[in-house]
Amino acid sequence: MSFMNFITTCAGGLEKLIVTEVLGWGGVIEEMETGLVRWSGPSASGYRACLWSRFGSRVLLVIDEFDLGSVQDVYDQATRIPWEDHLAAGGCFAVDCHLGSDAVLTHNRFAALRLKDAIVDRFRDRTGRRPDVQLKRPDVRFHLSVRDNRGTVAVDLSGESLHRRGYRHHGGEAPLKESLAAAIITLSGWDPATPLIDPLCGSGTLLIEAALMRADVAPGLERTYFGFQKWVGHQEQLWQELVDEAMAREEQGQRNTWPPLLGYDADPEMVAVARQNVSRAGCDEQITITCRELSRLHGEDGAMGWVVCNPPYGERLSSTETVRYLYRCLGNRLRESFSGWHLALFTGRPEYADLLQISWRETWRLYNGPLPCALYVATIPAPDPAFCWRVAAVDEGGGEGRDLVNRLKKNLEKRLPWSRQEEIECFRIYDRDLPDYNVVIEIFRKWVFIKEFSSGKAVCEQVADQRWKTVVGTVRSLLGVGRDRLFFARYRRDGRSQRGKGGRKVEVGEGTARYLVEFTPGTVWGFDLDQRSVRRYIHDHAAGKSFLSLADRDGAAAVQAALGGADKTVTLAASPEAAGRMAENYALNGLYAKNHHIVVADVHRWLAQEDGQYDLILLTIRHGFQEGGEKRRTFSPEWCGELIDTVMRRLRTTGSLLCAVHERSFTFAQHVSERYWCRQRDRMLLPRDAERRAGRCRFWEVRHKR
Repeated sequence: MSFMNFITTCAGGLEKLIVTEVLGWGGVIEEMETGLVRWSGPSASGYRACLWSRFGSRVLLVIDEFDLGSVQDVYDQATRIPWEDHLAAGGCFAVDCHLGSDAVLTHNRFAALRLKDAIVDRFRDRTGRRPDVQLKRPDVRFHLSVRDNRGTVAVDLSGESLHRRGYRHHGGEAPLKESLAAAIITLSGWDPATPLIDPLCGSGTLLIEAALMRADVAPGLERTYFGFQKWVGHQEQLWQELVDEAMAREEQGQRNTWPPLLGYDADPEMVAVARQNVSRAGCDEQITITCRELSRLHGEDGAMGWVVCNPPYGERLSSTETVRYLYRCLGNRLRESFSGWHLALFTGRPEYADLLQISWRETWRLYNGPLPCALYVATIPAPDPAFCWRVAAVDEGGGEGRDLVNRLKKNLEKRLPWSRQEEIECFRIYDRDLPDYNVVIEIFRKWVFIKEFSSGKAVCEQVADQRWKTVVGTVRSLLGVGRDRLFFARYRRDGRSQRGKGGRKVEVGEGTARYLVEFTPGTVWGFDLDQRSVRRYIHDHAAGKSFLSLADRDGAAAVQAALGGADKTVTLAASPEAAGRMAENYALNGLYAKNHHIVVADVHRWLAQEDGQYDLILLTIRHGFQEGGEKRRTFSPEWCGELIDTVMRRLRTTGSLLCAVHERSFTFAQHVSERYWCRQRDRMLLPRDAERRAGRCRFWEVRHKR
């Protein structure tokens, strides 16, 4: 049995997988380097490589090798090759050229041109005829590669890259090559008898490759074109025997028992593409593709298996920061719903892998085209235990701050059990309760924010500073808070300019939602504690409805609406910065931007142009309400009435408007209560930790009269 010399090219990092394949076909490994494996074997092994290689890109049959010193040497050496043994005189051909980084030649197109000239001239000299050049699907494609001063000429038996299996009609943005997808499944260690879930499946390539492996389907069986089909040395009978063998193996493989193979994607268009590809691959009965946002990802009851995914690199998202928080969301969802499962994460952003907060067992450096990527493999851990506050025993003594210590202890005795029972991580523990300590103290999971308001000119600066030190010292002692978890803002005596410690963004929870809270020297951005009950109401009443949030600052209400099952949400942001914060919160909760719109616009102008109808609307009115590019600071009854009228035109006849007002001066015009059904909902919607804000935080429900 005569052996031939072959080269299989592949994406960087897949060489060892190619070696395993070649050995299985009876080949002998000669050399391995980045992106290719040189090997030898009988002619049947070359055919098997074209038909069965899951990880290779091209299979090249080496026909000559020679030393080079210049481009002219390519022509001189190539004219002696018996091209008629490979290409018919009346056929067509193409030439590819690859120059290594150490090659003596520097211009691959010129080298390819000289090889083409040599082929044409030899045929013309010996037969009087010349073959034609055809770049797309020629009869035979020849390949010239040069490393250092050594040239290798080969017949491209594959003709086209082997990753083109024939089932993918469309791959979407930044598609994952089929050969790389097969490698990811293999390196993940997936047990074909166990469930496989891809929560961000895109065009479905990972699931399809897994199904083809489970069914023992030859990857090249559905291809209609190979480079050897019109090659003079082609052995048709041998090829047909191998095809018949592959078809028999597939028929046997289809009888295997099948575990669930599930794919999810938030984009309806990508779901349609994935289903199309699944159908073309003949896997309709084995793979289920569902349109589902990452926020609704959950494990299979009573089953353990593999999660394999390739999160977007940023192509389908608005910004790099948004991608970061999508990874955070993925890690949260996996720990909450897939503890104990195996995870294989392939990413073009290796620096984001640690955002999942999972310890990786194995790491593989791979390439998706020219893009350096990585595959991380791990067992998904259980979620971290919830953070729990403990109140330290502090001696009240009889000195400065005794009243503050007593009040904080009483408040904590009430609020901590309540927060645990209600699963609340963020709440207020002190709200200017005592006249000498004009501060607000709020807890955000394991961080504390203290905001001091001006005590006025009646209190000298020395006394104010001492009281501030008492507040900070008392909080640190009672709660055991280090300086890295304590943030604050202080107003100067003029009541306008501020100073304080901030500049950190942290992740907190509220029910099933996650929010990014940013501590700044002036305030806390993330969500309004006073609207917690409003958000819960929206969550509980949003299923199947369309939701509109007006004058929102962080998109927190829209997140709760979406998690509650709203079909559509629209949020008006006052600035691009606010819109950016909202997009990050949406990504952190696994919400798809196309389903949950963020619009930077003036409320009045947008409502005047909008013609949509909504089932549930939240209108937030506070000091600094944005209108016409300026901040409104006064609210006349007439202005309020006009605003309510404008909003109600966007509310369906069976819908509800929730009006959250953070201004004492706000009053409805008389015609509002006459024209609409209005009820004040302070008792229902004012949170327990905002009781001292009664009168400053008010809530109304407004409906159309039936």
